[in-house]
Amino acid sequence: MNRFEALWDEFYEEVPIWQTNFLPGKLSGFYDYDGIFLKNNLTQNKYHCVLAEELGHFKTTLGNIVEQKTIRDRQQEIIARRWGHKKIVTLDNLIECYEKYITTVEEICAHLEIVPEFLEECLVHYRQQYGQDIFYKDYLIILDPLDIKRKKDLAL
Repeated sequence: MNRFEALWDEFYEEVPIWQTNFLPGKLSGFYDYDGIFLKNNLTQNKYHCVLAEELGHFKTTLGNIVEQKTIRDRQQEIIARRWGHKKIVTLDNLIECYEKYITTVEEICAHLEIVPEFLEECLVHYRQQYGQDIFYKDYLIILDPLDIKRKKDLAL
């Protein structure tokens, strides 16, 4: 089972999820009270990212925010995206990549089954939340450019 299918399975009892050709505008995904709708013909990695964000809307958003007319709507969009980021690109995932010698953006994206734009959004979010460097567990995670080091290997 790939990561997209695992994410779908984790939530299928909570919210219906459908694939469709009929979405408003240029949206790749859409959540409303009837469920989550994903655009047909996305790559598997893009499906994974879109589903994570739409699940973020399911978990955090109130009302229709498609038009992004108010500051509150834009804030809800950011909160939903951040929920999706944290769901499928955790700090533990980044460490896992490091431990498996997966170091390039392309390799990380392939391993986590995400698209590069999503990874970059995740790293921006983590920089906003934690700053440039994160000491997490026994690691130093440098976010720009992405680099991970074991604390014991650092020359202090």
